[in-house]
Amino acid sequence: MNTQAAGAAYPMRGPLDFDQAEYQARIRAIQSVMELRGAEMLLVDQIDHLAYLFGYLATAARYQAALIPVQGEPWLIVRELDLGTFLDQSWSRSYETF
Repeated sequence: MNTQAAGAAYPMRGPLDFDQAEYQARIRAIQSVMELRGAEMLLVDQIDHLAYLFGYLATAARYQAALIPVQGEPWLIVRELDLGTFLDQSWSRSYETF
């Protein structure tokens, strides 16, 4: 398993569909609702939700997900084979590969 911390070695290669600030605002909105409801962590594993929150169009053939804590940066669980696509499409640099 490989782990990459936010802002580390891989710069974004492709243009985002929206500004990074827009994606981060979407995450913050979710975190606000999580806090109101007393949730500590949210598991996001629907492909369309990953695209909406991160700009990443995950392959449907294998399970991939994001973990969003009530505070702090989300982490994505990305298939190693899809890492290049993830890095091209997503604003996030916090991930685990398998």
